[in-house]
Amino acid sequence: MHPNRVSRCLPAMAIGAIPSGPTNRSNFERYFFFQSMESSFVYILYSRRLDRYYTGVTTLSVVEQIENHIEKKYGKLNFTQKADDWELYHSIKCEGFAQARRIEMHIKKMKSKIYLQNLKSFPEMVDKLLAKYRNN
Repeated sequence: MHPNRVSRCLPAMAIGAIPSGPTNRSNFERYFFFQSMESSFVYILYSRRLDRYYTGVTTLSVVEQIENHIEKKYGKLNFTQKADDWELYHSIKCEGFAQARRIEMHIKKMKSKIYLQNLKSFPEMVDKLLAKYRNN
């Protein structure tokens, strides 16, 4: 992949965070290597007005991420733009970005409010997810 194409694909804040120095990795690979070293979270937001949940993943603090959703920093097409009363329902601290992303996809595939409620009520479910998607 051409480096200019890669830089357009990455979030602006990540470009400056890519480790510098001689390496054989592309910018894209370095970005994801860097992301895997950071604390990552899966977060679940809830809107009373919509009576809906939103699941996402972030390397920011969960508080910053919620503020960004409420301040509508993610564009008009983002689902969270439909309400401004999002509150943190639950969060899961992961070993890295790759693990967090796999857990997020697992949760989204479940498509169930009951599953989300059980994740919060039964911590052993979270432990099993963390073990299943452990970074190797």
